[in-house]
Amino acid sequence: MKKVEWKCVQGPKEWIDTHIEFNILKENEEIVLLFKHSGWREEVEFMYHCSTQWGYFLIGLRKFLETGEGTPYGKNLEQISNWSK
Repeated sequence: MKKVEWKCVQGPKEWIDTHIEFNILKENEEIVLLFKHSGWREEVEFMYHCSTQWGYFLIGLRKFLETGEGTPYGKNLEQISNWSK
């Protein structure tokens, strides 16, 4: 298993001091990405929005890795809430 972990030091105030973790492993013939955004000081509505956004971006990353075409931030971004503006 390979692990990458980031500590947020800037960005939305709710993200400061949170941790974003990617664990990459091979299971049978499949590459699996386990993702976690943890360390939130409290559960706020914005946390749930971010969870949905992370899903959107990770699907875009998969598409990029498989086809060479992804969905970079800000380009053709589907708005899922007013927080996306």
